[in-house]
Amino acid sequence: MNEKKFCFISCISDDEHDQKVIDTLSQLQVPEGYEIEYLGVRQATSIVSGYNEAIDSTDALIKIFFDENIDITCPDILFRILSIYGSDPGIDIIGVCGTDKMPVDMVMQHGIMYGEESDNTYAVSGDYQEVLCISEDLFVVKGNYCFNSKLFDGNSFYNVDLCANALRNGRKIVVANQSLPWINKSSSPAYDNDFEKYRKIALEKYAQIFGIDQTAKRIGVAFLEEMSANDMLWALLQTRHDVEIMSLGISIYRNTPEDVDKIYHFITNHHIDIVFSFDFCPAISAACEKCSVKYASWIYDAPQEALFDEQVLNSCNYVFSFDKNQVKETSEFGCPNVFYQPLAANTTRMAMLKTEADDVARFFCEVSFIGSLYSDDLYRNVFDRVCSNTHKELDRIIEGSMGIWDGHDHISGKLSDSSREELLSLLCSSPNPLAKANPDTYINAIFISRYLTNFERTEILRRISKHDLHFYTRESNVSIENVTPLPALDYASELPKAYALSKINLNITLHTITSGIPLRVFDIMGSGGFMLTNYQPEIDDLFVIGKDLDVFRNIDELEEKIQYYLDHDDLRRQIAQNGQLKIKKSHSYETSMNAMLNALQLPQARD
Repeated sequence: MNEKKFCFISCISDDEHDQKVIDTLSQLQVPEGYEIEYLGVRQATSIVSGYNEAIDSTDALIKIFFDENIDITCPDILFRILSIYGSDPGIDIIGVCGTDKMPVDMVMQHGIMYGEESDNTYAVSGDYQEVLCISEDLFVVKGNYCFNSKLFDGNSFYNVDLCANALRNGRKIVVANQSLPWINKSSSPAYDNDFEKYRKIALEKYAQIFGIDQTAKRIGVAFLEEMSANDMLWALLQTRHDVEIMSLGISIYRNTPEDVDKIYHFITNHHIDIVFSFDFCPAISAACEKCSVKYASWIYDAPQEALFDEQVLNSCNYVFSFDKNQVKETSEFGCPNVFYQPLAANTTRMAMLKTEADDVARFFCEVSFIGSLYSDDLYRNVFDRVCSNTHKELDRIIEGSMGIWDGHDHISGKLSDSSREELLSLLCSSPNPLAKANPDTYINAIFISRYLTNFERTEILRRISKHDLHFYTRESNVSIENVTPLPALDYASELPKAYALSKINLNITLHTITSGIPLRVFDIMGSGGFMLTNYQPEIDDLFVIGKDLDVFRNIDELEEKIQYYLDHDDLRRQIAQNGQLKIKKSHSYETSMNAMLNALQLPQARD
């Protein structure tokens, strides 16, 4: 073979593309003593057959294969190729894009990619990055290789076969540094029937060569309009499974055919085996049911209206709720798979945050509360319009529930039929699955508990304002004597610091959460903050009161315990430390996600 010759090979469809290639190659810098050759194959039955035809027609040692639709943009590409081959005689294949870990579906674009830096590709540091497989756009082969036309007689996965052959022979495959891009275009997979045919062949033949864990699954993590899923993603990346972000502009509150279709095509094109999300999304459930893949939703709201949607009945659903009463209600509604799963904290992410002097000056305080007052003109509008009997019933419910957290539900079932119907007519202007299935819960969720919480939190803040109080909120019109609201904090970068630097962190749970423990409790404890929360029944199941955290059952007790713990710093610090250790041990995201994977009968951590 001619060691001083480069052969450029492409399957060409017309004269225009042919001339374009000739013009591009004429601009390249050719190393002294070397020659270049161009073979544009016409009317090939497939790319593989065309490439093999060209291989048989050249004596060049180094062959450069490229798609006719790409432009070569690096004038000294030949010098760069020689430099890489000269640095390591074990290298046989050079690509412009590739992966060092083959995804379990054998589609390299679904994994971590190296090449020219972009949204989904990492830049190569150094001259090159060793990989397992390269893309088809442009790749360089040194030596006597040909393509397997018996197995791959189409236009895809021939690159996978080529790389498998090189790996089998102990040869190296690399991606070149793209600080000066070699090409101007990188193609995406064409998800058609032929693509699927060759993907399955490659998966069957080469899974072991590429080190694919065949017990692993493809997991899609849904980022919804209402919330991200960064902490869930973090934990799943620690498992043996492949994880794909599904950021498709989907909302929990919207379930249109267009949304379902968008999710369906993503699942099928990315070979997703199971989808995870925070809270239940009917559109995702509908798409998963259509695709026959599992849908796992981790619920942290109570109630969540979507749990009363008809999609909850789909066989694909695996609902994990933080509230035992919600587990019971969702199961009784007809959801086929419902599990109890307390919430968690990302203690690893929190530990990575560095607290600076500016943070201490900004966040240090005696008492902090982060949340909403649920101020709303709706309350006044409703009270102005209801009859006197309904008005009296609401007053009795508020009076009988105000500032009481004893583990019992003081709201549900207290409305007469006539008052319930009157309130529904005022509050529910359009069809609502929760209002239809459980009107008392609906009225409590959107009206009574919010109104009650406004009273409770306002009174609590007023009574504890004598302390050095930090109140962080998104509400703009706060009018409480001696209370100055502070702007809301970023969840990932600021809240953990505020929790850790507050002597006492308060949690005041909405009365719609009748049993479970809200996410804020886990976040505060996971960040190392001291947690003083209203009593919830499940606290006794998960923590030791007075050791891991402390509770109050009414506002008087809250005031007393704030003063007590401000006077007993050592005890407060010890409880905060105990609570953080408990979260790390039992309620980290890694632990919780593994519990859910186990319920789904999926393998958990890597071996």
